[in-house]
Amino acid sequence: MASTTPIRRSSRKRPRTRYSLDAFEGLDILSDVTPTGSEGQASDDDTNRAGDDDFAAELSDDEPSSEGERSSGGGDDFEQSDEGGLAGPSHGPRRRGRHRRTDAVARGDGLTPTRERPGRPAESSRSYSKQDRYVHLFGPRSEDLINFVRSRDKWSQNATMPAREPNGNGHGGLAPTFFQSSELRLQEAVQDWRWYQDDGGRETFAHQQTIRRLAEDEQTRYTVDVDRGARSFLVGPADQQTRWTLPARESYALADLWKEKEVPSSGSRGPLDSAESESGQRDGFMLNVGAQVDGMGWAPNHNSERQYLAVIVSPSPSKPDPPETPQPIPEGDAARPAKAPAYAPSDPTPACLQIWTFCAAGGAEDGLSIKSSAGLRLSAVFCTDWGDGKQLRWCPAPRHQPETSPGEAVRVGLLAGIWTDGKVRVLDVHVPKKPEHPVEYAKIDAVAFEAIPPGTLCTCVDWLSSSHVAVGCANGFVAIWDLARHLAGTGRPRPTPASSPRPFFYQLLHQAYLLSITACYPSHPTLIATTSMDGYVRLTSIHDPSADYVSAQRSRVAPNALVWSDAIQSMLGAEENNMIRTFAMRRFFSTLTVARPTSVITSLAVGSTHTSLLAGCANGTVVAVNPMRRVVKDRGSMPSYQQIWFQHEWRPEDRADAPHRGLSRISEGFKVERPNLFRGLGEDKVQGGILMATIFEQKTAITHVEWNPNVVCGGWAAAAMGDGLIRIEDLALS
Repeated sequence: MASTTPIRRSSRKRPRTRYSLDAFEGLDILSDVTPTGSEGQASDDDTNRAGDDDFAAELSDDEPSSEGERSSGGGDDFEQSDEGGLAGPSHGPRRRGRHRRTDAVARGDGLTPTRERPGRPAESSRSYSKQDRYVHLFGPRSEDLINFVRSRDKWSQNATMPAREPNGNGHGGLAPTFFQSSELRLQEAVQDWRWYQDDGGRETFAHQQTIRRLAEDEQTRYTVDVDRGARSFLVGPADQQTRWTLPARESYALADLWKEKEVPSSGSRGPLDSAESESGQRDGFMLNVGAQVDGMGWAPNHNSERQYLAVIVSPSPSKPDPPETPQPIPEGDAARPAKAPAYAPSDPTPACLQIWTFCAAGGAEDGLSIKSSAGLRLSAVFCTDWGDGKQLRWCPAPRHQPETSPGEAVRVGLLAGIWTDGKVRVLDVHVPKKPEHPVEYAKIDAVAFEAIPPGTLCTCVDWLSSSHVAVGCANGFVAIWDLARHLAGTGRPRPTPASSPRPFFYQLLHQAYLLSITACYPSHPTLIATTSMDGYVRLTSIHDPSADYVSAQRSRVAPNALVWSDAIQSMLGAEENNMIRTFAMRRFFSTLTVARPTSVITSLAVGSTHTSLLAGCANGTVVAVNPMRRVVKDRGSMPSYQQIWFQHEWRPEDRADAPHRGLSRISEGFKVERPNLFRGLGEDKVQGGILMATIFEQKTAITHVEWNPNVVCGGWAAAAMGDGLIRIEDLALS
């Protein structure tokens, strides 16, 4: 039997071995701090070993919940439900300690304990009061909180769609943002447009923007053939839908599409009965532009019965697929690498910019609705040879001017656009005033402002003011031009085509291709938010871009849609797992989930006269949600809802006489639902342990959604589909 030898332990005290050196040991500046000797270390270690529960933050039961909130710090581990309970921990259950870790903060009358989490500032914790939350989201000044409270009281009661008129308590209705006073709005409308009205900007546009009328035989190159652009679709009640055929550049009233009548055999637009249309349940149109919409936008500063919608269309068919076998490369170009199409300018292919005019009915005080009996008219078509359009942006700055200009033309506004040749251009758009005037086809040969940074392409554009245009580039840079500097002053010579105006701001903000750029206009026009292929969403101040910026947590899927809501002082963007999140301006590092459609989000639009958000998806659905309800976040009393406006489905049609055509189906009448805002993917998408994803037809997707920015018509919305159909409808609830 083996004997065990006892282990001898020395009872003599030995100094603790130190594995780190204190660089400040022995200096007088640390005389008021506890010494770092062996006894002090032993005391600290014993305290640490006493139990980690002493340092666990205690959660209060009466604190507001923050479901769907995500932070770049430690806030990603949990998602909360609407009732405030924690759900889905990623690192095990959370312990509730009996004591609260406190940090002493000096105050005049003593010490005040504050709670803090490791790696996160104390004020970013989720467990603070509602008042502190509003301060962190909207600002510490009293006017900031007052403006938010006014926005909350006016628009938080809308479930999904906006209300046309306020109720007896003043809730609902259409109004401009409260974060810009009427005095500042009036000052901007007068002073900021002096470069255009008084300093020669208007004359420079008239002199340098060369437009000529096209003959009838020249128009065919820029337009879609009527027969080839015709679209067939099913619409009506779910159990008895009717097939309609709509030629290119024609429209039907939505009220007529739901009537029980015989479909015209010719497929052309049938007669419109004014009395029946006025009594219909739907105010709007179904428009066919003949090809996929590359850009779309409502013209602002038109608070009258005439509204204008700009649509850019490329008449050329889809580009052919690359050949399966590699093509031989000439010997002289063998050593030169081929440039990716996204980083190289395209060929000068034709495209056309269409301006559509709508007529409204009703009083200006109660808001205007779409007048179906007046019809929808194509006012002008501007033809270009700059490649396909990529993006259109109207200047949103308020403007006081006479609507009618000399020559019986209406000045619609300044329009900035990006085309695939890589250049940004600004157009001064005019349309004929008389409704009976025939459609004019004009060719734009030269523009007053045209720019492109050297060695790269312009990819996205937005306005910062009446004269400042910001552009994102393919190399990650952002360029900003001042139109007043380049265009103001009569008699200024036009630059040669080889030269390009020099931007006053040109900074590297991302390391990859820029997808979108959005300004925090009108309350914070010097702040711009950008998204890139690197997966980051960045908020930057143009005053000091190298120091004054913040980035949100990186997304695995590059966010391609980003819009600014001035009423809630937040950016709204699409992220992975088909989620729509808010990026608060003062808490940009933390996001809050407001909606979750069932497919990839392709386009976003938020109202400037209300807080409702529209999201176009790849599966053809347009989802409406009010993000204000999630930002307010009163537990239990204000749940979040989302609703499908309509759903568009397209499939190819097996017809030998028209193989290019297809058949669409439009479904509507969806009920309001409560979305699941948890971060989990959901069991419906996981089959056999594999995450499933649905691929839809390209022409099924919703390519663009837009709200009307004018107060009197703020409830009008437009949604463009991949097959060339556009649905325009008044969604304001009466």
